[in-house]
Amino acid sequence: KARKLIDAHVKAVGGAKAFAQAEEGMLKATMEIVEAGMKGDMTVYTRGADMTMSLTFPNYGETLMGMIDGTTWSIDPQNGPRILQGKEREQFAQQNDRKYASRDESLIAKAETTALSDSDGRACYRVEIEWKSGDKTADCYGVDDQFLLSTESTASTPMGEIKQVTHLYDYKPMGAIKSPYKAKSKLAGMTQLITMQSFENSK
Repeated sequence: KARKLIDAHVKAVGGAKAFAQAEEGMLKATMEIVEAGMKGDMTVYTRGADMTMSLTFPNYGETLMGMIDGTTWSIDPQNGPRILQGKEREQFAQQNDRKYASRDESLIAKAETTALSDSDGRACYRVEIEWKSGDKTADCYGVDDQFLLSTESTASTPMGEIKQVTHLYDYKPMGAIKSPYKAKSKLAGMTQLITMQSFENSK
């Protein structure tokens, strides 16, 4: 059952109570864009529902994104300063929303296990989700360890909507819960690798 798989993942990373607690602090990571040969430094600050992110690539510049008191914004060398609206804003807000991350039942119209699948060579159960927002995503939960191993979605970007698949690896404690310390995404033919370096809790 889809809900059983989702709940098993929540339990594996620390339980519903720990998952619901919003972490506050500073996360440091690196991001690589493999095909472009680029590697940059990422810093994310969180405080309650507010979040800001800085991403700097040598010879390209700094990209800043944030959500403060409900206003979501972005500043980058290619597009300049923007206020994010619509789906783009919604998807950025989801990055810091534990209800979305835990696949809270109040947000989901339908969830169904559809296949025994594969996530980068790891056996997993594919769960297709229809959200009340109208979005459709697909998760893959590990057969052996119950963690969320990958997720498929459609990203809203300044270039339009783009399909993306993100594989998650190396779950370790980060604050109150276990989080993936490595993520590999495929977006518009480009491979992004994110590796967590440290998390400093401000509480």
